[in-house]
Amino acid sequence: MDIFKLNSSREFLKRDEKGRAYWKLVNEPVAINPSQSALLICDMWNRHWAKGATLRAGELAPRLNKIASFFREKGLLIIHAPSDTMDFYKGHPARERLLSSVSSMPASFKDDREITEVKEYPLPIDDSDEGSDTGEDKGEAKIVWVRENEKIDIDTEKDIIAGDEGDLIRAYLRFKGINRILFAGVHTNMCILTWRTFGMVPMLRRGFQTILLESYTDAMYNPGRPPYVSHDEGTRLVCSYIRKFYAPTSDFSV
Repeated sequence: MDIFKLNSSREFLKRDEKGRAYWKLVNEPVAINPSQSALLICDMWNRHWAKGATLRAGELAPRLNKIASFFREKGLLIIHAPSDTMDFYKGHPARERLLSSVSSMPASFKDDREITEVKEYPLPIDDSDEGSDTGEDKGEAKIVWVRENEKIDIDTEKDIIAGDEGDLIRAYLRFKGINRILFAGVHTNMCILTWRTFGMVPMLRRGFQTILLESYTDAMYNPGRPPYVSHDEGTRLVCSYIRKFYAPTSDFSV
């Protein structure tokens, strides 16, 4: 498995020659060692309570499947993490691979203490209405998904399947010597960032390196809420926010 380069971006708060603050975009390649890296596909369900989210996930799924195949061939571990759907995957080889491995590994790999302080900052978008852009009220938010989107393939011999089980994922990654996670899926401002126990911030707090694949993610945002921009612009704002305060993003695509 050969090391390859992935373009990445961060933003840093600087001051110009007149002392005025501005955000400086810095692009640099990151060396990806396949044996030490994983792609985590977050909450790409077969259905969502918001019609707009269902439609966008359906459009994203084939592209995400393509990049998952690309990274799998490169030698990265693929983690399918469709939260709340583990009943569907009971007995699945990729699910059993995770469960049996973690149950038999030494306790040292299961140590789940936070080791790094990560400060949280206010989001650049208002998602207090749960972010539907197709008219559903946040009172309609409920679990309607039962599995990962059917357009995403699961390799029964290589991949793993996990729910909202950050402790299991972290133990498995430590056991495999994996310290970098590429994040893709939905939703950028919610589950990918902080809502899930396997999200970027929880992983950063346990010492993992993270990168957001911004071409393969989507925010949960209603343009009728501040800052009153398009849905796509809302997603771009969240990606920019992540590379300012948390981790690099990459516009890599295949």
